[in-house]
Amino acid sequence: NINRGSECRILDSVKKDRHETFLLHAPSSSYEYSFLLQILSEIRDAIVLAPEVSLTGNLYPLLKDRFGGRVCLFHSGMSGGRRSEAIDRILSGKSDIVLGTRSAIFTPMKKVSFISVLHEHSTSYKQEEGLIYHGRDVAVMRAYLERATVLLSSICPSFESLYNCRKGKYRLLESEAGTGKPRIRIIDMRYEKLLKPYLSKKVIDAAAKFMKRDGKVMFVINRRGYSTLLQCTECNHIEECPVCKIPLVFHKQDLLVKCHYCGYSTKVPERCSRCKGHSIELLGAGTQRVQEDIEKFLGIKTLRFDSDTSRKRSEIESLVVAARSDDTRIVVGTKMMTRRLGTDGGFSMAAILNTDLSLQIPDFRSMEKAYQEIMSVGDRIMTSGEVFIQTRMPQHSLFKCIRNYDYSTFFREELERRKSLHYPPYSRLL
Repeated sequence: NINRGSECRILDSVKKDRHETFLLHAPSSSYEYSFLLQILSEIRDAIVLAPEVSLTGNLYPLLKDRFGGRVCLFHSGMSGGRRSEAIDRILSGKSDIVLGTRSAIFTPMKKVSFISVLHEHSTSYKQEEGLIYHGRDVAVMRAYLERATVLLSSICPSFESLYNCRKGKYRLLESEAGTGKPRIRIIDMRYEKLLKPYLSKKVIDAAAKFMKRDGKVMFVINRRGYSTLLQCTECNHIEECPVCKIPLVFHKQDLLVKCHYCGYSTKVPERCSRCKGHSIELLGAGTQRVQEDIEKFLGIKTLRFDSDTSRKRSEIESLVVAARSDDTRIVVGTKMMTRRLGTDGGFSMAAILNTDLSLQIPDFRSMEKAYQEIMSVGDRIMTSGEVFIQTRMPQHSLFKCIRNYDYSTFFREELERRKSLHYPPYSRLL
């Protein structure tokens, strides 16, 4: 159910050639896409930005079915020849709807009347090599220069955009109320019975329950590899990368230890590099270990979806197809999996195993990003399903807001914290 009042405000702005920036806080990605399709059916000369190439692949058939040859695709994953063809179609006027990633904002459309930035909170809009820019901010500036209308949309808008609404620079749009959402359950790992230090019995029991109902389950852990630490039990030394000085990760499949930052790899050490002792223990868990344990506890084959299993674009596409298939009942992966899968995978349950790590990252945006990642997982779950979050900090303000989908309270409290510390949006960090 699309909010007609919000739709009319945008269309009125486009038809009167006004520069306005609107922010849609969507209840779901499906609503976000439906709202966009409704707007595009009434206008011409539009650029639609998506944060990931994989998302353009999901959206392109929807737009093509609706608008035919008016739509062209433009992103860095295309060959030079295909991009040249796309530019020719844009310049000739054959295509007046451009769908692409952040670079599509620079396509030479003669007259832009409308720009849509989907999932505007995504960090993928940042170009941090060569010419440094943020695709969302360039979209707003181009619209200002060409007197066009901008629609920023997200299920979890960035603090910068919400703050701009508060300051009157952007206009916040209402979405239809009453959209169903999966139930969120917080699992207190301090008091639950644990099958593994990183896996509660309650989560496994819930997964078994959904499996009996022919449901599909995803397990999310933002650590790839098998064990995230190799520690000597005699001197407590943790094996580190000789280049980066960060802990090496054990990959059971390759029987190697690797650095996930610089790519250094070597055979598993037989002796401690400090005391030369022979007792080295594998601690922590990555996707490989979680996959192994879940297959043992639930007695079913699982699919692993992380950057180790999807190095090539063809591998990513195969994994997406496999994950969406009814034959796949359980998927284990990192946050990369949730970005690639889209919302039509048919999952009825998700378990986020290591949220606390996201809160301990030394980044003033860590709470905002953690909230957005959890909402992204929830967006992949059917409204009748459940999302389990394992934590040892259930009293944390983040979880109190997430349990009730109360983003406005979370935004208000986090904004006060940033104001007291003079962090953005109250300052600018270089």
